[in-house]
Amino acid sequence: MMWGVRWVWGLAMLGLAAADGAAAPLPLPEPIPELARAGVPQSMIDTGKVVCPPGSKRIRRKRPRVNRVLAGGFELFCARGAVRHGPYVSRHASASYGGVLVKQPLDEVGVYVDGLREGRFEFHDVHGRMASQGGYLHGKKQGEWYEDFFIDGAVLETRSYQADVPHGPWRRLARDGTVEAEGQFDHGLRDGAWRTRQDVDHYRAGKLHGTVTRVGWNGVKAFEGHYQDGRPAGTFQEWDPDGKLLGSFVMKQGSGVFTRWHAKDKPAVKIEWRGGTPEGSVRVWSEDGVLVVEAGFAAGRLSGSWTQWWQSGQLESKGAFAAGVETGPWEYWYSSAIKAATGSYRAGKRHGVWTTWDSDGVENTRGEYEMGVRVGTWKVDDRTLEYRAGKLIKLNGKRPPPPSDHEVEFMDGRLELEQAEDLDIEPPSYDWCAPDGLACGDLPP
Repeated sequence: MMWGVRWVWGLAMLGLAAADGAAAPLPLPEPIPELARAGVPQSMIDTGKVVCPPGSKRIRRKRPRVNRVLAGGFELFCARGAVRHGPYVSRHASASYGGVLVKQPLDEVGVYVDGLREGRFEFHDVHGRMASQGGYLHGKKQGEWYEDFFIDGAVLETRSYQADVPHGPWRRLARDGTVEAEGQFDHGLRDGAWRTRQDVDHYRAGKLHGTVTRVGWNGVKAFEGHYQDGRPAGTFQEWDPDGKLLGSFVMKQGSGVFTRWHAKDKPAVKIEWRGGTPEGSVRVWSEDGVLVVEAGFAAGRLSGSWTQWWQSGQLESKGAFAAGVETGPWEYWYSSAIKAATGSYRAGKRHGVWTTWDSDGVENTRGEYEMGVRVGTWKVDDRTLEYRAGKLIKLNGKRPPPPSDHEVEFMDGRLELEQAEDLDIEPPSYDWCAPDGLACGDLPP
């Protein structure tokens, strides 16, 4: 079911052709020596054997078992008194993903000194794949970090830190290590030129400052405007892939109506800005000119009523926002005009009774949330589920069975019926702002 408006501004953020003067490829990190991994002996990772520094003792601490079948995770470390001191290894709990059992995958590897992380650390996801790695100085991130990885282990993103604050180069890489986007942080704020393969933006003290240009996939200029200390100022123009002008608008000191177009005289989105932030009404149209979203902003965040329509003009969702998150009663409909769900939010989390219906109008789920957590009795099709603080404790009046391919699956440490894993209700999508974020002011990365 589509709950959001899918309007995408080409490939403006990452073009296909490399720009002149692109940065040289960033070398990938050196392989981790088998017996010197992050200062932790490989034997400690493989077998749990460890020699602790003088004055500290070996501790193995179990993490809670997730159910009666799968083993829980654990921590293995050295401690001096009440603080960690020496090599540290932890492992996630075993879990089944798509029918494949992953036994206690590696979680965190590094060394603690007097309770603080010191030197190189590795962090792994629940599958045991590398998630990030870098150095610490007195418990704070320091120097270059590899912060994201492709599934095959190639580095996706690097960032430099000074005392836990981004400071220095940031880069996003392709699988072969070539740079696709890069920029500099100055004590947590973007500064200077930020480049993609085709576009260059300039920042001053963390704010856009200067001319912003976006080039389409075919190398033709697609969008251009000017920013003054983060505020859109002056004339903005947008062109189609053939270089024909779609439209233009003027912003004065960050105020005006920011507009993007599907085609000439066919706006895609109009957002009122005041004083450098979205403030006022927002309207979104489909390529056929059908109004599909009507909402409002306050202080740069979605606020007030939200109404969304299907392409046919039939209601899709209706509710309200406060400070950028859902609040109060919400209703959802299928494109056939049959109601899909009703419920309420509090501070962006489901709260109170939620009900969903299938596409034939037959109720299939009813239950209660407390600030996003399932509680009490739930009816899911012909089954009755009992929840306590989000944990399934009874299924049809009995203790729930262990995981199997048909009845239940293991997700985030809790047993969940597949039919009850979610209500299939997603918050509204705001990608009509476009990947470059220029309409809504949420600029990447």
